[in-house]
Amino acid sequence: MSKDIVLVTGATRGLGRATAIELARQGYQVIATGRNSDDLAELTREGQQEGLEMDSYPLNITDPKQIEMVQNSVKEKYGRLDALVNNAGIIIESDYDFLSLPQSVLLETLQTNAFAPLQMIQQMAGLLKNSENPRVVNVSSGMGAIHEMGSGYPAYRMSKTLLNVITILTHNELNPTYGIRSLAVCPGWVRTDMGGAGADRSLEEGIAGIVWAVSTEKSGPSAGFFRDGKPIEW
Repeated sequence: MSKDIVLVTGATRGLGRATAIELARQGYQVIATGRNSDDLAELTREGQQEGLEMDSYPLNITDPKQIEMVQNSVKEKYGRLDALVNNAGIIIESDYDFLSLPQSVLLETLQTNAFAPLQMIQQMAGLLKNSENPRVVNVSSGMGAIHEMGSGYPAYRMSKTLLNVITILTHNELNPTYGIRSLAVCPGWVRTDMGGAGADRSLEEGIAGIVWAVSTEKSGPSAGFFRDGKPIEW
């Protein structure tokens, strides 16, 4: 039986890098993507030194043409995709509050954190349809949960709320016909370049829920929001 093929965006650092390595260690055929070709090459070399199955493609997820190129490459080489992990994301608004938030910052955040994951799903759906257990894992955040919506980082919060909506719509539109499952995962506040050194969770703790979501069976959950493998409120 062939290995499950998993594509991870934003795999050159932080959660994405750690997720890609851990999935490869667990026996998945990982396709790592990211903006920086040198960082991707370093990741691939690291994987090869451990004897891991890891492939890589440069990808700016905000560029539809690059998404299409990666889709074509994956189709030609593998013919299918078993799991898509939409991990890449940004926070660029630390100096802005709700009243001073520029539209340019909001749009850039939405483009990377919500619109681009949607485009990834749209482009990769054809490959996911060829899988016996197709699933989409969107790396979201509790900061996007409506039931506990706080203040601060309004663009980031809105982008993750929209990503959660995309998660539900992906299930509603693609699961009944194609069996594609869709899960949103909150990794918590993790010590990465984005999360900062003061975050309360390690990388290992942060990626555990993402890896769990990828590992779920065909009969597993869909259209849900999870932290550490347990459902949480939207």
